Amino acid sequence: ILIISREIDKEEFKKVMALMRSYNRQGAAHRHGLRTGFKVGQSVENGGVVEYFFGNDGNEPLHFDKFTSFLKELHEEIIRLEFSHYDVKSTNTIPAKDFALSMVASADMNHISKLLDRADTLENDPYLKHLRITFEV
Repeated sequence: ILIISREIDKEEFKKVMALMRSYNRQGAAHRHGLRTGFKVGQSVENGGVVEYFFGNDGNEPLHFDKFTSFLKELHEEIIRLEFSHYDVKSTNTIPAKDFALSMVASADMNHISKLLDRADTLENDPYLKHLRITFEV
């Protein structure tokens, strides 16, 4: 019988974070578990997010619902910041080409050139070159 837990503790989380760091380029620079920069020498596992997840003493379990809610809110904030980056005149709209470029930014690197070429064609389309995109949640 397979039992899937809907919560993890701080030590389990730290193991997962270490494993994830070992598999990506940016994380590999922190494979020893220490920060660089502002709080040099402190463990990356003891940052504000870990305290938020596990409480001040680190003994609260992290429930699946709290974690997924956090990820959803983080994702929405990143999208909002991305939109704001392209909304240079604070009109609450961005050009269709800028919207396409923001989508291309998260695309597979193997397809970047083709996607950038497609984004460039938006400037030549009589309807799309004047189209503005709004941010709605």
